[in-house]
Amino acid sequence: MTETNSGDIEGKTVLAAYFDRVQRRLQSEGDAARSFQHGLNRGQIREAFVREFLAQNISDFWGIGTGEIIHSDSSPDERRRQIDVVVHNRKYPRLSLATGIDLFFIETVSSFIEIKSSLTKSALREAAAVSKEIKSNAHFAPQRLNPAGMVETPRPYSFVFGYGGPKRIETVLNWLKDISKEYDYGLEALS
Repeated sequence: MTETNSGDIEGKTVLAAYFDRVQRRLQSEGDAARSFQHGLNRGQIREAFVREFLAQNISDFWGIGTGEIIHSDSSPDERRRQIDVVVHNRKYPRLSLATGIDLFFIETVSSFIEIKSSLTKSALREAAAVSKEIKSNAHFAPQRLNPAGMVETPRPYSFVFGYGGPKRIETVLNWLKDISKEYDYGLEALS
């Protein structure tokens, strides 16, 4: 496979070539964020890059935000984590706390993503704990407005996006297996 002057990658599908370019762009933007000295600024910039990419590449049916995920029994003093990226159904309300930070009802959330500058076993363990906490505290009532009858409401998927990390995906898979055993998580709680 060679790259031509026009930037096309020969021998690859359009989709593979597109995602190669997206990967290079996200990596480049992530590298640019290193010029900020404060870690919080770097993290917010990297999160914004991922939110922008998703907003440009998924259906308008879904909204992209950041904030906290709540359920019907959530109390105001309950400890919740801020989620870097929340993919939610735009047809349903969200509660705005401040500019750009919202509360999302878990029933409206398709998936949520934690963004890490560097994906380590420790960072993956933390993301797994957040995923389990969010999913285990919620009650997923069946959907009622479906022509097929009562349909089970799916739990949201959780993802971790790392700008850096191990070179081999097998390393991450082994970490997931270890974390699953250490904390008695089923792998489904981590996805």
